[in-house]
Amino acid sequence: MHKGYINCSAVFGAITTYSQQHTVNIFYKPVTVTLVQETKPVSEGNEVIMDCAAECNPSPHTYSWLRREMGQNDERNSTQRKMTFSNITRHTSVSCIAHNNIGAGQSEWLPINVPYPPEILPESSCSLTGEVLMCVCLAEAVPKASIEWIVNGNDTLPSSFTSNSTHMENIVSGEIRGPVQSQITVFCIANNSLGNDTKQLAINVTKSSLLLVDHKKTSNCQTQAELREMQMRTALQVFMTMIFWRKCVDRLNSTRLTQCSKDKTKFSLRMRNITEPVVRSEVILSVYIITFLIGLPANLLALYAFSVKIRSKPLPTDILLLNLVISDLLFLTILPLKMHEAASGLIWNLPNFLCSITSFTFFSAIYTSSLLLMAVSVFRYIGIAFPITYRQLQKPSYAILICAIIWFMSTAHCSITFFIQHHPSLSNNNTTACYENFTKKQLDILLPVRLEFFIVLCLIPLLICIYCYLQCILILYSRPRISPMKKQKAIGMALGTLAVFLICVLPYNLSHVVGFFQGSSPKWRYYTLLLSTFNTCIDPIIFYFSSSAFHCTGEKSIFRNCRLHASQLHNQATGSSQ
Repeated sequence: MHKGYINCSAVFGAITTYSQQHTVNIFYKPVTVTLVQETKPVSEGNEVIMDCAAECNPSPHTYSWLRREMGQNDERNSTQRKMTFSNITRHTSVSCIAHNNIGAGQSEWLPINVPYPPEILPESSCSLTGEVLMCVCLAEAVPKASIEWIVNGNDTLPSSFTSNSTHMENIVSGEIRGPVQSQITVFCIANNSLGNDTKQLAINVTKSSLLLVDHKKTSNCQTQAELREMQMRTALQVFMTMIFWRKCVDRLNSTRLTQCSKDKTKFSLRMRNITEPVVRSEVILSVYIITFLIGLPANLLALYAFSVKIRSKPLPTDILLLNLVISDLLFLTILPLKMHEAASGLIWNLPNFLCSITSFTFFSAIYTSSLLLMAVSVFRYIGIAFPITYRQLQKPSYAILICAIIWFMSTAHCSITFFIQHHPSLSNNNTTACYENFTKKQLDILLPVRLEFFIVLCLIPLLICIYCYLQCILILYSRPRISPMKKQKAIGMALGTLAVFLICVLPYNLSHVVGFFQGSSPKWRYYTLLLSTFNTCIDPIIFYFSSSAFHCTGEKSIFRNCRLHASQLHNQATGSSQ
C-alpha cells in the first residue's frame, strides 16, 4: 500500500462524529521504473534522449544510467531523470536505476529503435547435392528486409525452383531450392526503405554420401532421385536452421537479453554483476566453503586449548592469541552470509543492514589479525632480547590493554563501511551488490582512507614483524645453549607469521595503493580478497608455534592432559586386573 487515507470517529450514545480524512505519507523505494525514448526515430551515429520515470516516495535523488553494446557495459550517474546518449548504434540498449532514501529500482533493458539498411550475414550460402541446389540468404535490417534472387543473371526464378522466407526479430531468412544441370551463379539481394545489400553466394558441393539408400533394393532411378532430394533437403534444413538460430541468439544476447527472462529486472542486474568481477562466483563460493570447513574446527580447537591454558597464569602471548582466535571465529561466523552472496551470483538478496554488519566484521577481522600478530612478534622479541623487561610485562592487564587498543583501532577504521553505505549524502541504495559498485562521491572518500589502511594497518605492522622476528632468529642462533628444537620452533613461528602477512594481508592492501592512483578499485582485487580469507586457516599454525597450549611439554597442554588422562585410565585398569 503506497497511498493511504485515515480518519477516526467518536461515538457517544446514538451520535457518531467523524473526523476529516487525512492522507498518509508512506515512504517506499522505486517500485515501477520506466524508461522512455524521447527522440524518435534515431539514426546510427546520432544521439538519443532517454527519460527515466520512477514511482516512489520520496522522489529519486540519483539515477544510474546503464548502457550495453555488444556485451560491453557502461555506467554513469546523474541527478537528472533525463540523459542524452550519443553515437547510438543498432546494438545499443539502455537501462536506468532510480535511487531514493529508501532503496533502488531498475527498469527493464530498452533496445534503442535504430533503423538501418540491410546487411547480408556471412552465414548465407548455397549447397549443391547431386543435381539439387539449395540456397539460404540471411539478412538483418530495420525495417524488415525483403529478399530477391538472381540466378544465372535472371531475376526471375526458374519454374522448377521453390522459394520461401521466414523472419525473427530483425533477421529475415530467404530460401530457394531446385534442380540444376550445369554451372550456376546465385546472387542474393536484400532491400528495405533505407537501402539494399547484394552478395554472391558461395556454392558448396557436397557428396552424395548423405544418401542411405540401398541401391540393390532400388531399381527405379526416379525413386532414387526423389529419395536423394528428400534426404538432402532434410539435412540442409537442419544445417541452415542451426545457423539461423545461432545468429538470432547471438544478436538477442547482445541487445534483448532481458526479453528472454521471466523476471527481467533481476536477470539484467545479475548479468551486470557477473560481467564485472574477474573471479567467477563459483570460485569465490568454493574458497569460502574450503576456508569454513578447515578454519572452523581448527579455531574451535584453538579456543578450547587457550581456555584450558588461560585458567592458570596466562602469558601475554596467550591472551593475544586468544583474541586472535576470537577474531577468526567472528570472521567465520559471517562467512555463511558471504557464501549466500556468492551462491546468488554476487547479488545481495539479504537486508541492507546485514550487508553493513557483514562488511564491517569481514574487514575488521582481517585487520585485527594483522595487528595482533604484530603484537605477538613484539612480545616474543622483548622476551628474548630483554628478559627482565619481559617479566615486568607479564601481567595480564598489559596484554588486555593492548588487545583493547587493537580492537578499537581496527573497528574504528572499518566503521567506514557504515559511513559509506548509510550517510545521506553518500549512500548508494543499489541493493544488487554488497559494498561494491561505488559512486564517484564514495570513491573520493574511500580511496584515500584505503591508502591510510595500507600504511597504518598493513605496512607498519609488517615492518615491525620482519624486524622483530629477524632479531629473534639472530639472537637465538648466537646462543649455543639453546636446543635445536627451540630454534626450529622460532623459525617456524617467524615464517608462519610472515606467511600470513605476505600471502593473506599484503596483496589485498596493495590493491588499495593501486586503486588510489587509478581512481577505482582494480579488478584483481577479488583475487587478493580470496587470499585474505585463508587467514583463518594459517593462524592455527601460528598458534602451534607460539603457545605451549599445543605442545606436550606444557603443564596445561590439552594434548598432555589427554595423554595423562589416558595413562591414568591404563594404570587403573592394570591395577584392577592384578
